[in-house]
Amino acid sequence: MKSALLGAMLVGSCVLPQVVPEARGDFHATGTIARGALTSGFDGARVVSPNLELARRTDGSWGGRFSQAGSGLTQAMDVSVEGDVVRGVDFLMRRERAGDRTIITGTFKAKSFRFELWKDGFSAHTTRYSAEFAGRQAQPDGSIRFGDEGALVMAGDAVALDPIAWPQLAFALFGAFY
Repeated sequence: MKSALLGAMLVGSCVLPQVVPEARGDFHATGTIARGALTSGFDGARVVSPNLELARRTDGSWGGRFSQAGSGLTQAMDVSVEGDVVRGVDFLMRRERAGDRTIITGTFKAKSFRFELWKDGFSAHTTRYSAEFAGRQAQPDGSIRFGDEGALVMAGDAVALDPIAWPQLAFALFGAFY
């Protein structure tokens, strides 16, 4: 009886990580990625797209949900960030530098994805989508466009490409392309 009571007291006194306060108010993206009609936005505490919503927690982890377009299924996401690696159940993402390129690779539900960002281009490769966007075009509003007729547009903090917005930029790319 004493051990059960002590166990209940210990469990009851555990403090679980909470969503950071800045993720609770209205969302105002500081960076965006637009691919056609699909836009992913992020700030220091949240990433929001039509199929992805993540919020940073007090312990530095991120949690939320992912819905793959057309599947009708929604999956909870709970990931931790340790330096250049993001890990969670059925999710692994890694950032590395190769010369002037930032390369983001990962797997989600055993399916791989890869994004490469560099000054003059961007490429995205997933099991459902593959494209290279060449020809960086700076816009008067500060955004940058890649590809024919601005097939990909990055604005705000997304323009810096790296390292300012890790892991938010990578989550936004995942939301826009996966």
